[in-house]
Amino acid sequence: MRPTIDIFLSGAQYRKCLKVALAPVQRRWKLMRLEIEILFYLMDATEENNRLRDIVRLEGFNKGQVSGAVSRLEELGVVARRTDAVDSRYQHIDILAGHDALLADIERAYQGISDVVYRGVREDEIAAFRRVADKISNNIAGML
Repeated sequence: MRPTIDIFLSGAQYRKCLKVALAPVQRRWKLMRLEIEILFYLMDATEENNRLRDIVRLEGFNKGQVSGAVSRLEELGVVARRTDAVDSRYQHIDILAGHDALLADIERAYQGISDVVYRGVREDEIAAFRRVADKISNNIAGML
């Protein structure tokens, strides 16, 4: 049997939780899960990290899939791409105004996930876990 920590690091349980929590948002707004995850990422992104390459690098998604999802979100009028003022090779992705209900649904879904994941866990335990998770993430990133 695999140790609990190995199972946890694989993220399988979290991905299942995410799938269940995002399903109502997917049905209501007719979006793919990746599109929802991209929008959730962009909700907190700044000018420094709202490029396609940032989403691919920070979230670990496949570039082709992210590009396709962003194109679909553009077609739906949810996001727009804008060329970087300094380096024209980069395009920033901005969420367009008028999608407050969609973004609120996404926020609620992710808050529901957090409520489940952190139920019964103290703030100091969460802080310790984040420090350990950052170290593990850096170790893995150094290997890749």
